[in-house]
Amino acid sequence: MDNADKDIANAPLPTEATVRKRTNLVIQAWRFSAINLRMMKMIKKGHS
Repeated sequence: MDNADKDIANAPLPTEATVRKRTNLVIQAWRFSAINLRMMKMIKKGHS
């Protein structure tokens, strides 16, 4: 258990830009839409 705590303490922290991207609702909505469109394209390709 001690080893896991040490590993967590040494883990890299995200940059400010990364945190901003992860918490920005507009960016998250855009990424969600892009992933859904990609999945729909893939599903449509499999059904034809």
